[in-house]
Amino acid sequence: MYCDDLDYDGTVRKGYHQIQFIPDNTGAPLEFMGSTTGSNYTEDKCSTIDVTWSVRHQRALMAINSLTN
Repeated sequence: MYCDDLDYDGTVRKGYHQIQFIPDNTGAPLEFMGSTTGSNYTEDKCSTIDVTWSVRHQRALMAINSLTN
């Protein structure tokens, strides 16, 4: 896999913005819901902006030479 494979190109899948290519050997994502953070927010007062993110259990190898400009 190359770094350019992970560029964002405006792709939306199931309502979520995605990179161009998600490796199919990295497992199912764990999804987390939360809100934005900042000095104005605490555990008692959260931002009104919802965010979600996901983490995959497996890693994918990348070509090291693809990380240079």
